[in-house]
Amino acid sequence: MNEIKFYQIKELSKLADVSVRTLHHYDDIGLLKARRNHLNGYRYYTLDDAVRLQQIVFYRKLDLSLEEIKRITTASCSVMEMLKGQHALLLQRQKETQSIIENLEMAMSTLRGEQNLDVLFGSMPKEKAEQWKKELVNTEGGTSILQAFAGFSESDMRTKEAISDDWCRRYVEVLANPIEEESVQQLVGEAYVISNQAISEINPEFANKFLDSEGYRGFTELSKANSVFEDMYEHYAKGFAEHLYRATLYFCDNQLKTNAQFWLAQIR
Repeated sequence: MNEIKFYQIKELSKLADVSVRTLHHYDDIGLLKARRNHLNGYRYYTLDDAVRLQQIVFYRKLDLSLEEIKRITTASCSVMEMLKGQHALLLQRQKETQSIIENLEMAMSTLRGEQNLDVLFGSMPKEKAEQWKKELVNTEGGTSILQAFAGFSESDMRTKEAISDDWCRRYVEVLANPIEEESVQQLVGEAYVISNQAISEINPEFANKFLDSEGYRGFTELSKANSVFEDMYEHYAKGFAEHLYRATLYFCDNQLKTNAQFWLAQIR
């Protein structure tokens, strides 16, 4: 005959990694009733009790209340039905956890994007930078803008900020020149290369692709319609935004149509 296994309360506590106090509480509320030795009154548990305790521990890890656990573990059902119930609970918890993870990742991505915008506007007056950041975030697609910038490291953003600031300062030097003049068109060409590289970095789907004359014209029109970009250019010099806009349209209609291969080689 097989010997029936019994556990003293301290033994079960150690076996299941549950405190003695917790086992006392489970006994008091009827969740896991201890048996009593009729000679000394000490609590003891059977192997079935130990198995049930493991189920209780499992459900507690799912953050179920003790009342819910009591209802589940006292329900009249087969072992298979019990396992199916546990499986369903785990799948539901997995779905909920995945949703929480996705929300956290989106929040972190948005925060990184905001921090990177701060770096990008680093050379601008703080008050202006805060205003531009709010305007960009509050525009349609603002969240997408932040998430796009979130993919860059702080070092990357500082490099981009330095390149942008240097390019703007050099463009100021040619503002008095006609838009078709070579020095102006050369700088517009640099901006074309920088823009294409940035688009590829932000959206991997555009890797090894480029904006043709019509595509870059559309990109230019969108930039012109954005008050933040216009205000940023005007910070460097009055008339900057309008001069650049006309010079870029000229670039699209001439340089990109007649000398496209040269500029595409610069991007690659």
